[in-house]
Amino acid sequence: MTDNLKIQFVSGTPIYIQIYKYILRMINTGEWEPGKRLLPDIELAAYLGVNHITLKKALSRLAKEGYLLRAPRRGTVVTSKIPENRTNNCGRRISLLLDTLPTPESFNRSFMNFGKGIMDMGLNLEVISANNSRTRQFQQIMELFSDPESAGCIVWSLMDMRQLSKLAAARPKNFPVVFINHKPELDINGIDFSGYDDFGAGRILGKMLNSKDFNRIIVCQGKEFRNRATNTNRIAGISASVNINVDVFSDYNSNQHDLLRQHIETVGKIKEKIAIVFISDIDYNYSLKILKNYPNIEPFVFFTAYKPSCHGIEFSCTEMDNNAIKIINSRRNGDNSFVINIHALGKLV
Repeated sequence: MTDNLKIQFVSGTPIYIQIYKYILRMINTGEWEPGKRLLPDIELAAYLGVNHITLKKALSRLAKEGYLLRAPRRGTVVTSKIPENRTNNCGRRISLLLDTLPTPESFNRSFMNFGKGIMDMGLNLEVISANNSRTRQFQQIMELFSDPESAGCIVWSLMDMRQLSKLAAARPKNFPVVFINHKPELDINGIDFSGYDDFGAGRILGKMLNSKDFNRIIVCQGKEFRNRATNTNRIAGISASVNINVDVFSDYNSNQHDLLRQHIETVGKIKEKIAIVFISDIDYNYSLKILKNYPNIEPFVFFTAYKPSCHGIEFSCTEMDNNAIKIINSRRNGDNSFVINIHALGKLV
């Protein structure tokens, strides 16, 4: 059976490793179900355009690890039970999966501690961007599960609960998966969290806003981020701590700020005391010149990538980084008892 068997071979990686990783991914994702029978080695090698000895090397490794059953004259089939064990200590690479590639300034501020901590463990750090695609991020992590060089991943998650549940089910034993931006709505066994207390931070900021007697409170966030738990939890925390309604403006794209500028100009003409809360400090930096024209507007920001330059919440990236590294180290060594119970709350500035 050759359905769904499409490998795009690339240079720089041995062919048998590429075949091994591809078949392992097909098994772990459920594309190849238990009992699926493969073509005879000679036919499958011809179909792939590879030497049958090269193919045999990949299939033999998968059989040794318990993913395939191979027997003379009976062929090769996917095992009825996928093995739970995986030796991650042989992998030497930790992947940091982000929604999009950060600027050098924001990376150095937010993630430099990761690099040092990972190197201190004798591992290498790679940075991967999902280009704001939750489907792509899900696929990237599934590929890491079957990558023998991978020792775990730290994720700035875009994914929904359905994808997270699938990841947890497919995650190899002792393979660390650590979230650093938000906690899943439900506790999912096998996925750790070492991020911010977004709701708690929102409440702290909300109390400050409430003390200043604003006529209006407006939260600004890019439309592509409005359904993220990070943002909804921060907004919910603010709303729980103020005595007036919180308006949310999310009609603009984070990389196209014209509609944000127009909205600030519109509300700036209203002769009221207005607070604008920027979920993203990048959006705030863009809006600095515009805000100077409207003294009735006071900005507040959740700072993660930039140093604070107005009132708001500054999150401790160092604390988040160190917690994630502790989790990675303990999970790789098979210690599932270690947990982070107190998450970075953020500091009022």
